[in-house]
Amino acid sequence: MRVYFNGLKKWKNYCILKPTRMKARKIVLADSQNKVSQKKLDSNEKYLQQLEDIKIRVPKGYREVIKNLAKEEGYDGVNPFIVALVNRVLKENGREEIPTGIREVKAK
Repeated sequence: MRVYFNGLKKWKNYCILKPTRMKARKIVLADSQNKVSQKKLDSNEKYLQQLEDIKIRVPKGYREVIKNLAKEEGYDGVNPFIVALVNRVLKENGREEIPTGIREVKAK
């Protein structure tokens, strides 16, 4: 499969399963089996514009520790776990909590 990123040709096995931070319009898939509609790419891009990324660094090996801890606590992943921890601290301090999703932001 050919994948083009901003005009650069790269040969890789590539499939869009989750929204990515790269501009959706700049991805052109040349494989007919994995075509994604322009409407889907536009909706992914619009969704990602409503979010912000935070990058944290931990010592090697602790990534898995945090993932396992999140699973043990009953969360689907690390992101909901971190948001819940931050919300717990904000609630204790009497401050406004972080919305857990886009729907909550739109409802306000």
